[in-house]
Amino acid sequence: PQNPKTPEFGYLIMTKTNEEEYASLPLSENDTPIYRLTFMRWIQLMNLIFLTITQYIGYISTSPVGYQIHDYYNVELTLVNFLPSMCALVQIFAGIPVSIAVEKYGCSKVIMAASVLNTVGLSIKCLINVSFWYSILGQFLASFTA
Repeated sequence: PQNPKTPEFGYLIMTKTNEEEYASLPLSENDTPIYRLTFMRWIQLMNLIFLTITQYIGYISTSPVGYQIHDYYNVELTLVNFLPSMCALVQIFAGIPVSIAVEKYGCSKVIMAASVLNTVGLSIKCLINVSFWYSILGQFLASFTA
């Protein structure tokens, strides 16, 4: 079981085996444990920041060259311009499942899964020379990460 004195990224898991250690933590006025900032929390925050930056770079990358993509791949300009909007639409519908996953599995595991999805999605998006639909699929997978 997890040691409540050093909670991983700020989460405290209550089990019967650590009730004594939980009781020995310093408490605030409303009887909740006082968490300390740790180095791992800063690492996790930096991971989340870099993940968000790379995701936004990935979704905005087709906007400046929309007309060139339209001409080269012979796809409609509306479809090319839809790629950045897809990110916002997916994030709206993925917000609740991601929140549930954070509660169930913890912040660190969800951020690691989002990093993998972002890497896979942006790697698939690089296959745009094979087909433009790979760019759409990669954008869809990468949209779940922000």
